[in-house]
Amino acid sequence: MSSVPSRPPAINDQPPPRQYVLRFAQWESIFEFSRIFRSFRQAIQPTCLLAALAAITIIYTSGRLLDLVWGPQVLPGEITAYVSAPQSYYRQLLQSNRNARVAQLSELMETCGEPFSLADYKTLPTSPRLAYARLCSAYEKNYFSRLQAAPRMSAAERRIATGRLQSKMRVLRQTVGTGIFAGFLRYETRRFSVLCANTLRPLTIVPAGNRGTAGFASNLAITGNLLPAQRRSMLTSPSVVGSIADMVWAGPVWLVAGAPPLYRMPGETGLSLWLHRGAYVLSIGAFLVISLIAIALAGAVISRRAMLTSAGRPADWPVLWRFARRKLFTFILTPLLPFLTILGTGLVLTLLALPGAIPFLGEIFIGVFFVLFLLGGFLVMLMLLGLLGGFMLMYPTIAAEDSDSFDAISRSFSYVYAAPWRLAFYSLLGLVYGVITNLFVSFALFLLLAATHLFLGWGMNLFGHVHGWYSGEGKLDTIWPAPVFGHLSPHINWWAMSGSEFLGAQALYFWLFLTISLIGAYTISYFFCANSAIYLLIRRHVDGQPPEDIADIPAATQAVVQSSLATPTTAATPSS
Repeated sequence: MSSVPSRPPAINDQPPPRQYVLRFAQWESIFEFSRIFRSFRQAIQPTCLLAALAAITIIYTSGRLLDLVWGPQVLPGEITAYVSAPQSYYRQLLQSNRNARVAQLSELMETCGEPFSLADYKTLPTSPRLAYARLCSAYEKNYFSRLQAAPRMSAAERRIATGRLQSKMRVLRQTVGTGIFAGFLRYETRRFSVLCANTLRPLTIVPAGNRGTAGFASNLAITGNLLPAQRRSMLTSPSVVGSIADMVWAGPVWLVAGAPPLYRMPGETGLSLWLHRGAYVLSIGAFLVISLIAIALAGAVISRRAMLTSAGRPADWPVLWRFARRKLFTFILTPLLPFLTILGTGLVLTLLALPGAIPFLGEIFIGVFFVLFLLGGFLVMLMLLGLLGGFMLMYPTIAAEDSDSFDAISRSFSYVYAAPWRLAFYSLLGLVYGVITNLFVSFALFLLLAATHLFLGWGMNLFGHVHGWYSGEGKLDTIWPAPVFGHLSPHINWWAMSGSEFLGAQALYFWLFLTISLIGAYTISYFFCANSAIYLLIRRHVDGQPPEDIADIPAATQAVVQSSLATPTTAATPSS
């Protein structure tokens, strides 16, 4: 019986090769891009989530104050029309929507079952906020009077009456419209949902261009759902780039330059128009300043923590807070400087082009000195290209290098020009991984809310035997309908509750809002953590600096960290 030799035989009188068993591999040294996958663990840390949640709370509160001041202003479809349609059409749409709202409110007043005076018919349709309050009161009065007229109404009949009341309130709310911030927030969340869907859609090879009558495409190009498949505007297009453009450009531009208070409405004089415009500019400016400060503080804390944990150093909250306060002005100014530079360059070019309006000599002047305008346009082009990739690297640069605004801009822009394709690959990988983890966080919160609703309902509803005072639904379902995946914040029928149910629903909705806001907090936290990882990878590729080399870390600690992390790529043990 033959035996298998334990060692391979010698070849050409040379000693046989030694056998090794691979027991460990440092994958982050083999595949550097896997560092991006650390972002999920960093983003879900309580410090990062609380910082992002605080920023969301501040922005949301200031936005609701903005809506409280301006009242209902935005009607369905107006933001999309501003983005995709010509300005003349958008202006006509605003006027026609306001005229239609007056007619619809007059019709609702006639059909609500409550008598109104002639003065009410003249004033209420032109005052949406007051009309909403009066019609809500009329609907509630009719609802409760119907319940009192039939005290032995069954639970099913009460449920039908409650559903009709909620449907009337929904129609009334759509007729009146929403606030400016509420409309902006709804648009941004919907575009983010579209971005997630487009990112996870299987990549398809689609010829880009207009199809002719024979079904063939002209101007063929290959797209993987990253760019629009048809020759159309990038905005509102069903693509990844189009969804990002809608979120970071179309929505904010509408908020600043396209909101209804900036346009003349029916019956508005020139003086009142300019007063409205000035007041809106001041209010939206205050809102943007508050939002920028909140995002800057959250971004500073999250980015700095991501950098310190990458260096192997613990990041305590007092250390992060001191760093955020010390560099707050830098975090605020750095994203604004490129836009101010572009605006200043455009203003200079505009002033230089004024002599072109002179008859006869103007066109000659422009033609001779056209090269100067090309140089100005070249500067604007460099700034725009740098912003496309370098904007997301600015905060990580400050957090890693402890640098000022100009150094952060120069570093982030130089990395874009030095490694554009590597940066594009890392960004795409971070986007896909971020969307997947965002869906996971959303599903986890759905399971949390669904389990809470199930077991809480068993006790509060007494297994279906205890109902609300008026709704005909279970007691818990009255103040908190069951959550649905993709819509964790259900529509609550506030008008079919008793006083105690209303107070309980208000308190419950506060905690529910904070819980659901964790999805947004994770999104913000992941954005800064992933960009921090991408910055470290790009910096190592371009400058050769290791990710553990972080500014403002003592030299002794730096040496210990680097020695502890300087492990070989593979650890193998010889086998006898």
